[in-house]
Amino acid sequence: MRSWYLIALLVLVTLLPIACSKSDNPIEPRDNNGVLKGRVVDSSGGGTLGGVVVRIEGTDQTAVTAADGSFEFTGLPGGNFTVVVEPPEGVPYQSNRIEVSVHPGDTVAMDCTVLPDGAVPGPIAIYPQSARVGVLESVQFYIGGRADPWTGVDSGQGGAYRPTWSIRSLHTIGVLSREGIFIGTAVGSGQIVASLSDSVNAVADIEVVADGDVVRIIVKPPYMVELLAGDSRYLAAYAINGTGDVARGVPFVWSVDAATLGTIEPVTDLTPAERSEILARIWYGMDDGWVGPMALPGDGSRTEGKDSTITVPPDSTGPGGPLPPDIDPSAISLVRFTAAAGVQGEARGEINVSVAGASWTETVGVSVLARGTLTTVYLYPEEVRLASGGEAFFYACGLNEWDRPIGGLAYAWSVEPASLGTIEETEGPWIDPNGPPGQDGSGGVGSDGPWPPMPPDGRFSNGRGGVMFRASEEGEGTVRCVVTDSLTGVSIEKTAMVRVAPAPVLDRIEVRPNPIEATVGDSVLVEAIALNTWNDVDWSAPILWSYDGNAGVFVPFDGQRPDDRDSTGTGGDPGQPAVPPRGGDPTDPPIPGGPFGVAYGYFLANNPGGTGTLTATATSASGITVTIDVPIRVQAPSASRARVSVLKAANLPSERAERIPSMRSW
Repeated sequence: MRSWYLIALLVLVTLLPIACSKSDNPIEPRDNNGVLKGRVVDSSGGGTLGGVVVRIEGTDQTAVTAADGSFEFTGLPGGNFTVVVEPPEGVPYQSNRIEVSVHPGDTVAMDCTVLPDGAVPGPIAIYPQSARVGVLESVQFYIGGRADPWTGVDSGQGGAYRPTWSIRSLHTIGVLSREGIFIGTAVGSGQIVASLSDSVNAVADIEVVADGDVVRIIVKPPYMVELLAGDSRYLAAYAINGTGDVARGVPFVWSVDAATLGTIEPVTDLTPAERSEILARIWYGMDDGWVGPMALPGDGSRTEGKDSTITVPPDSTGPGGPLPPDIDPSAISLVRFTAAAGVQGEARGEINVSVAGASWTETVGVSVLARGTLTTVYLYPEEVRLASGGEAFFYACGLNEWDRPIGGLAYAWSVEPASLGTIEETEGPWIDPNGPPGQDGSGGVGSDGPWPPMPPDGRFSNGRGGVMFRASEEGEGTVRCVVTDSLTGVSIEKTAMVRVAPAPVLDRIEVRPNPIEATVGDSVLVEAIALNTWNDVDWSAPILWSYDGNAGVFVPFDGQRPDDRDSTGTGGDPGQPAVPPRGGDPTDPPIPGGPFGVAYGYFLANNPGGTGTLTATATSASGITVTIDVPIRVQAPSASRARVSVLKAANLPSERAERIPSMRSW
């Protein structure tokens, strides 16, 4: 394993500009002074910069970079230095101050980056903010816009630029590439520094440990756990040593940062097979690891104690078992966290795990939610209309006094009158917010009936809160849901109005604006919508345009602006036919419009006093055809607009995009 890191180290030293320093057993240097050399480069990736002044603050050492951006300082005594990079007047770059350690006998080589003028990144942070590695082990550092202990560091504005990476340490601990890759070479500690300009920089801690020491602790599940007050959950941790292997015999120390949050204790009441099974489930995220008295039957959000449906492989600890073959279950610390039963609302805190005698810890965020009592029930949708044979999904969600979903509730559904239709329990459809109309969570009526909006918290409380209603006879009635909390005996009833009516048919087309009134030089967005007798869009009815008159030119498009088309008139879809503008010749064939009950186009007015008629025609899948005629009138521009209109007419293609209003979504 070490050989790969050694090869990587040699490649880095040979090919990359790095900040490097000696090991504990160095080759005897030619003298006891250090060397600092490197290049000045554009932080945004623009290449090297010549003619830039580079000086070491507090000394008389100053250099001007060569044409390739290079510079070099020799004869430096060991210590910490501040390198100042100052582009000359007239060169559009900012200055940068870089802190770096140079130890006796070392040669430090690095890229000194400078920001272009006008670049104003906000405060930056380094991720990870602290790291531990073994000798010849590596870690890569990044910069981002802000530090976030839950999610790491976001890209931010700082992520668009490459910083100057450098090491500060009392003695040599490793090498650092221009891309932020650090490789440990000797035991010790220091800091990794990232500099973008005089005032934009960040620092992270780095420690290099011996082979047998613990480098890092891996906690599963990572980041965050959430559970109800009084419930329990398993957590596991293992350690990686300085050689990159799983460490054995590590004295883990677990704690909770607030006694009011709950308690944590080692797990000793499981058989080896049960322990391996739980570890495997935590490892691969097969479930969320819930245990305890409040894991109620039928609650799909948690397991019910030890899930008897999981089959334990014959060999749970060796290759082919649920854990990776290089992970020994005996090297893993397994604990049980039990949330305090008296939490009101929500309590947040952290579970900490460390190694005895070490000053650093790994943390997992904890959110404990009070179960509370059933207080409110939401039923979606509250009203629905559909044809005989149609389907509608109903969803019910029970909330506590803190407006959070409660698991373990009983849902009893019924239809009144029974002749109206039938219901079947289901987990319901997965709603795609970008799906086709009627299946996008908007509550519209699609081919599969009404689809409900998502509940307030955006997730299902359990898998038994929904039913599919299938309409039978025409008429009106209700779908009723009685939600019961078996722990408290509280029940809440909700009803939704249901109307089973004759199937809708294509009824009319609405065009906006109607009439079309424009001034010469204007471009007017025109929208047409095919509506059925239920006042919903008839998605089966394509719309065709026709235009007759001398008022101007009509340009149709299927959801794309004319400026989005290429020179042939074709849009972004290679299979879409070209749609040229049409004048007022009544012998022209119908102009293609929208294929799904909605169509768009632009009317370009070019004839003062001209008139015309724009006709939209829609035909439904059942063969019903409807039309609408929209009158067009064009007036001459006013005196104040005459000059502007002439200028725009002379440059219509480039000006058109500015005149096109934003298309409204349906």
